[in-house]
Amino acid sequence: MQEGKTGLVHAIDLFDWRRDTKFSSYATGWIRQRIGLAINKGSLVKVPTDRYSAANVQVRNVNGDETKMTHDTLCIYRASTPASLDKKVGFDGNASHGDLIASTGTGPEEAFMRVAHKEKLIHFLSILTERQRHIVLHKFGLSGETHSSREIAEELGISQQAVSASLKSALKKLRDNRVLLDR
Repeated sequence: MQEGKTGLVHAIDLFDWRRDTKFSSYATGWIRQRIGLAINKGSLVKVPTDRYSAANVQVRNVNGDETKMTHDTLCIYRASTPASLDKKVGFDGNASHGDLIASTGTGPEEAFMRVAHKEKLIHFLSILTERQRHIVLHKFGLSGETHSSREIAEELGISQQAVSASLKSALKKLRDNRVLLDR
């Protein structure tokens, strides 16, 4: 997408409306060219052409031996060369690149804190009546998703005004007892 956009910008800069060509036809060629160059290059990192060319010359001169490359060339070489997630890394070669990627799942600390917060919330809401607790949980999305006063009223078989009044008294009760519940 990024390369296609650069091709489109280039086409916008060079387009001449007096030539009797449609812009879409003219731009298509530039977009295809930029995407093709990006695919052929295979690099995820954009490096200025002159630096990339100089680095390639040095890499060829040392036959890809990373110990003989300058720091700048090594950085450019590593940034522009795709690496497999299965490639072994480390001194003993037991780990792979894929092992170094952080997990997106919840860790044990997060799971514990979520349970602790839920227990504290249940304790905090225990001073409310069953109806007030139901209204607070559903109105603020503590039971999953948020619901409007009308939806809660239909579910409980009461008026919206009764829901609003009950919510107001529940919040007042929670505010008044906040100090007692923090213990």
